Parts: sequence; structure tokens; C-alpha cells
Amino acid sequence: MKNASILCITSDDAWGAQAARLASRYPNVLVARDARSLSASRALKLLFKRERERERTLRLSVVLRQLAAMLQRVKEPCTFDAGVASSADILRICRAEAIKAVVLYRAGIYINRQLLEAVPQVFNIHCADIYRYGGLNAIGRIRADRERRQWATLHRVTPRIDEGPVIALKEYRLNPAMAYCSMEDVAYRAGLELLEGFFNAYTQGFSPKLE
Repeated sequence: MKNASILCITSDDAWGAQAARLASRYPNVLVARDARSLSASRALKLLFKRERERERTLRLSVVLRQLAAMLQRVKEPCTFDAGVASSADILRICRAEAIKAVVLYRAGIYINRQLLEAVPQVFNIHCADIYRYGGLNAIGRIRADRERRQWATLHRVTPRIDEGPVIALKEYRLNPAMAYCSMEDVAYRAGLELLEGFFNAYTQGFSPKLE
């Protein structure tokens, strides 16, 4: 593997491929795919697990809508440096490559305490206002609320999902009449721009540490 200081973990889909191509422009970034991100059973299990933690009931129609949007997109060829399926996999790469920071973009892997203790700088890009629309089905809830203004957020990962302090924001605009898939595309594009800003910050020697 290349000599890297950042590990980017992303989904194995069309938007993950864009993230991988973006990461390939930075010699200090290693990119790994979430090896189980395209598994329907994996998606269902993760969705229900996360929503139970937030004491919400997630309807099957929501899951099917998200899977349909994913299948509508064409994934262009890309190269990943590795594949991961758990916090243990991420930790092995971080130790082997002396990774200083981990950033997740559209990755569904739960980050456990052991990883957070070993690599304190773990960040996640959530493509919505984390305070109002944390958790899964964020775009569906935004659409139901007919929101016109939103933010992709870069936040510090903590043991509780989508509750860490926010480091940076990227605003985007929506039209309530847009189709669900189109809304996802606008949100994920904003998240990708936030990811690029994160890479640029580290390349220039800035590390977004929080005391």
C-alpha cells in the first residue's frame, strides 16, 4: 500500500466510486470500501439496528426506496486500496499503515470504542444537519419536512451514532418537488465536496483536532 496518513472509508456504490477517484488525487490518502455496503440483508439489519437505538420504527418502504435509489445509479470503474467490514478490519489497517486520521463517507460500519481509543481522530461525513436529521433515512425525513436548505456535516465520531461535535459544514439547497433519488444526489454531492475540503486541509498540514 502507499504511504498514507489518512484512511477514507466509503461505500461500494456509485458515490463511493466518486470518493475513491477523488482520494486517488491525494498521495497521503488510503481508500477502503465498505465491503458489505451493497448487501441488501446488511442494509436491512443496519437500518433497523440504528433506528431501534433512536426509538423509531423504520418502515420497509423506506428501506426499499433507499435501495431503489442506489440501484438507479451507474457505478463507474474505480480502484480501492482495501476492503473493510468491521472496526477490527479498520484497526488492522490503521496499525499497519500508521494512519493518523480516519474519515467515513457513506460507510455503514459501526465504529467501536477500541478503534476510537487507538485512533482518536475518526470523522464522519453525514449528508444532512446532524442535529435535526442524525441517523438513517435523513433524506427521507428532510423530504417529508419539505426542507429547502440543508448542510452536509463533518463531525467527530463518538461511541454514539451521529452525535459527535461538528467540525465543518457544506450548505446545499433542495426543491421539495424533487424526486427522492435527486435529493440524495444533491446531498451526497455536498458531502463529497466536504470530503475534498477535508483532504485539502490535511494535505496543507491542518489537522482538525478538538480539545
